[in-house]
Amino acid sequence: MTKFFLSLLFLVIIPDSCLAGVSVLGTRFFIDDSTKSLNIKVINDDESDYLIKATINSDGFIISPPLFILPKNNSNIITIIPEENIKNNKDKVYSLTITTIPKSAINNDSNVVSLAIRSHFNLIYQHALPTDNDFNEIKLIRSQDGNWFLSNKTDFSFIISLSKEIMYRSEDSKILAPGTDISVNEYCSETTCSLVLIILDGEQNFVKKLNLISH
Repeated sequence: MTKFFLSLLFLVIIPDSCLAGVSVLGTRFFIDDSTKSLNIKVINDDESDYLIKATINSDGFIISPPLFILPKNNSNIITIIPEENIKNNKDKVYSLTITTIPKSAINNDSNVVSLAIRSHFNLIYQHALPTDNDFNEIKLIRSQDGNWFLSNKTDFSFIISLSKEIMYRSEDSKILAPGTDISVNEYCSETTCSLVLIILDGEQNFVKKLNLISH
């Protein structure tokens, strides 16, 4: 398998489900205490074979297969098996990294460059479902240097969409992990911050809307 690509290799990191000629079905993946395994489909629509490598930034998972060749115009399943030690009383966001490297044609006259594409996907462990009280614990805070943040002091991960307008929902959603703050300066002035927080589920469906104001 080490002969799959030649010596010159460039790495490109992209935050998307499309990896050059390879695509992954899904952009975020969810597990809970009842999850025995999670299957992720990888599709190669290109006219080249690809070397696929999958890793997670935790030793609490088994990945099968972690490394394989995906032939052209073919697909395969990456299975993620969570181990018992990931179970906790708090949500956690892991990073699933999928790297794809196209097969290089053999050329005795010159070096061949292989372009490795690396993409990161959120793998979200949900220990329970949040309540209305948990939603209301998402707060606007202002740091001592005058920067505004959306602060999550709960044990839950939230998929959120932010807007300045009550009737507008941005298609750009993000993860607000437990115990983290994200900058919201673009929605705020020096003295006041007012924004609309839309909370979504794993299918991007509407769950709750909060109008947050802080002075």
